[in-house]
Amino acid sequence: MAHRPVEELRVHIAGGSTGALVRVEASRPARKGDLRSWVEESSLPPGGMMLGGVGLALVGLGLGLALPLTMGTATLFGGMVTFGGGVAFLGGLKRKAQVEAAKALPPAPTVSPVVLAERSRRVRDWLQERGQATFEEIAQALRWTEAALVETLLHMKDAGVLEEDLDLDSGQWVYRMQTATDTGTAASLMLSERGARGH
Repeated sequence: MAHRPVEELRVHIAGGSTGALVRVEASRPARKGDLRSWVEESSLPPGGMMLGGVGLALVGLGLGLALPLTMGTATLFGGMVTFGGGVAFLGGLKRKAQVEAAKALPPAPTVSPVVLAERSRRVRDWLQERGQATFEEIAQALRWTEAALVETLLHMKDAGVLEEDLDLDSGQWVYRMQTATDTGTAASLMLSERGARGH
């Protein structure tokens, strides 16, 4: 568990389960090297792809109709129409994949804000004494279920009061409270987010 960020854990509620934690896997099979999988994993927004593709196709069509056609201009403007249409199509596929992925996630459990506030207070008090700790250390000290601790840590991280960071020496995710000088800053980035910002 300590080798996984808290976002990779979800509470499994269906079927009257006791709150076992499961890792959410991608719903579609992994495809390596094809254009569609590259587009779906890229940071390009699907709406921008569709608008840009349609715009490029319309410009190519307009120029093709307005200018005299030669072999070179027909190839150029035809290529603009084809490429723009392809980009718009891929943007539509990416939007469809995002909608399907959102539907595939299990619904988040509803926890009373009062309960979350009390849990957060207890985690905060314990972490302030300890400094930092792994998921397992917090769960063992507080004697909570894993599901309750995941919900609490996610809530605190979203609220920007908890830092989640990868300890490079141990390879484990550790949690600490935001320091007074960091108040109001965003919670620490996940490893995937750090990698995305580095490119």
